[in-house]
Amino acid sequence: MKKQTNVGLIVGLAAGAAAVIAGTLATIKTAREIKRDLQQIEFISADQKNSVIVEFGTSNFARGLTLIKIKADMEDGKDTCKFSFLSRRSDFLGEWTDENHFELSAGKGKSKQFCDVNFEGEEIVITYSFKKLEISVSDTEEPEELEEAEEIL
Repeated sequence: MKKQTNVGLIVGLAAGAAAVIAGTLATIKTAREIKRDLQQIEFISADQKNSVIVEFGTSNFARGLTLIKIKADMEDGKDTCKFSFLSRRSDFLGEWTDENHFELSAGKGKSKQFCDVNFEGEEIVITYSFKKLEISVSDTEEPEELEEAEEIL
């Protein structure tokens, strides 16, 4: 019985070590692929006082895993703020709602990630949230209205 326990322990340790090595190699490969694919888009406010730079890179190896980096700057140099997050899909939309507020959404379908950048005051404040949206279409609508609703979504 003692011999079986030792063999099981050795096999378990070997399997665990192999899993750690495989996970580390996959992470390194994904990080390198994202780094090679990095692209950058700059969003400047209408009054030219604030800017947001969005860098993003996607890994095909990790099935579309996308790293999104946000760097927000005030023109006068008062403050700089950085934030990064991972998204399963590379689709994102960024827009200024006014001179002091920038909104970024990432993801497809029901699960979306939101990042709001607020330039009011002395410091830049970035608020991140993950939301599961509910999209429903009523069965009582006429087919023509249903088609229009599907085009909007």
